[in-house]
Amino acid sequence: MKFPLIFLIFGSIAFGIVAGFEPDPYGNVSKGTVPNFFYPAVIDKSPEFLSVSLNFNYYLTNFSFPVSSGWKVFYEPETFYVTDEIPPFLELTFHAEAERVAFHMEVLTGREYMALRKWPNTSFFYIPSSPYISFDMRFPYVSYILLDFGNQSVFLGRGKIRWGYWRHPVALSGVFPYLDNFTYTLKADSLTYNFTLASMNPVLTSDEWEIQSNVKPVNADPTSPYYDRVKSLVAHRLDFSIFDNFKVSLGELTIVGGKSLDLFSIDPLAILHNNFNEGYTNSMMDLQIGYTPLSGLNLYFEFALDDFAVPLTEPGDVKPTAFGLTAGLIKTFRIFDLPGYLEISYVKTTRWMYNTFLPYLKFNARYLFLSNFPVPSRSIVDYPLGFEYGPDSEMYSLYVKLPNADLEVSYLLKGPATIETEYRKELPDEVEDHLILKLNFSIWGMTLSLKIVDDFYSIGGSWRISFGL
Repeated sequence: MKFPLIFLIFGSIAFGIVAGFEPDPYGNVSKGTVPNFFYPAVIDKSPEFLSVSLNFNYYLTNFSFPVSSGWKVFYEPETFYVTDEIPPFLELTFHAEAERVAFHMEVLTGREYMALRKWPNTSFFYIPSSPYISFDMRFPYVSYILLDFGNQSVFLGRGKIRWGYWRHPVALSGVFPYLDNFTYTLKADSLTYNFTLASMNPVLTSDEWEIQSNVKPVNADPTSPYYDRVKSLVAHRLDFSIFDNFKVSLGELTIVGGKSLDLFSIDPLAILHNNFNEGYTNSMMDLQIGYTPLSGLNLYFEFALDDFAVPLTEPGDVKPTAFGLTAGLIKTFRIFDLPGYLEISYVKTTRWMYNTFLPYLKFNARYLFLSNFPVPSRSIVDYPLGFEYGPDSEMYSLYVKLPNADLEVSYLLKGPATIETEYRKELPDEVEDHLILKLNFSIWGMTLSLKIVDDFYSIGGSWRISFGL
């Protein structure tokens, strides 16, 4: 049985949190059609009730990572997700289904988050300092119940969500560990509708709490600021299959923060939720286009509009226009009868994309990691919901995918602004350029990986042993 929203089981090239969530557009593009816009992806067959995988791995890197946290926030794009890409030592997958109901859970165990940052050169539980063992029994990143009724499905649980079959989406990219979410999908002829309601960790630092509880945005509701300890994502989209080789999608994402959800903000068919800067919502519109003019060649385009300044009706210091876009092509091929594809892409995000006045209204997802050693015991980590390197970015990328290998070379131009930057702060126009190379190769359960960013590197490999019941 195929489930429209069932989550992809990590394969032999799975790497930690960030990687392992890439759709494979080869099948559709080679046949002259357009892949799905909405993921999680479909799997062809159900796994065993219990699958156990061991990853014996070792990594070397000269990247340096901050480890003194307290209630300081880590922002992973600044370190290019190096520690996130190291696979956990043990993976347990539980799966059961009966007729139209499926239950699924994945438990990953590896080194604790802070220990992995302080001693990244090994990736087992062992660390070179007393007490020598740093064991992280992570709570599931994937766990859900799925109800499937053919042309309708309901997902309730925890997992990734991705909008776009290309490498670098700018609205929902899936680089974050997971979202606790309810997702409803309806398929009717050439139309697909998706609605997602997700909850996010509302923890704030003392400085962020001061802003959230005292700052009233320009033109906001007179009763603001809003500072209830809640942050939510409401997302819905319509996918139109105009032809088999041409699809268009219109979507909206709304962050609701500092205020409990109500029907006004949840409304699954409203546009912008009548959002005129009330002080507790922040909306983004997303347009996606996929076109396969010839079998084996696909063109795509995505434009996400965060804010749009209207000079005639808004003061110039309210919200600058902020947007992100990505465009590219995918070309399939066969080498020695092995299927593969080439993807060339361009991504741009403006300086204040994903950002806004209030911490709860930023387009980011926050997570707390438990660390028993080294102290402190809690690590706050932020991940972008959209483009993995955040705002104020421009990137050119070349990606080649084969069944057991993939290579990506990217040239990233990164300005000083991040999602953590104080909104509308005066910043220099300096741009840092980074050359990024990623290479993964797997054979007989063994995976080798190399990542180079300028003069920094991460190199290693893992040997995966799996069995199931």
